[in-house]
Amino acid sequence: MDGSHELSAEEAFSAFDRSYWLCRCAGFRVASHDGHPLGLVEGLRFSSPGEVGALAVRGRSADSPLAVIPAGSVGEVRPLEELVVLATPGGRP
Repeated sequence: MDGSHELSAEEAFSAFDRSYWLCRCAGFRVASHDGHPLGLVEGLRFSSPGEVGALAVRGRSADSPLAVIPAGSVGEVRPLEELVVLATPGGRP
């Protein structure tokens, strides 16, 4: 064995930290902690350069109001699925 290891796509994506993906999740789908679809990330609100403070999420219909979800409510970002999963139960966008 030569000790070399080629990263899978999932490993390569997970090598970046949470803040990296939060800064790049515009357009991702948003789901509740139990997988219920909530909407799409339409924009990001930065608390400082390179640090997302909140996500602007549009509900599933085009005329849904924009909801602001604090970044602390995000449980995980799944870049390969283009999905943001909320950590805890909360209001629907």
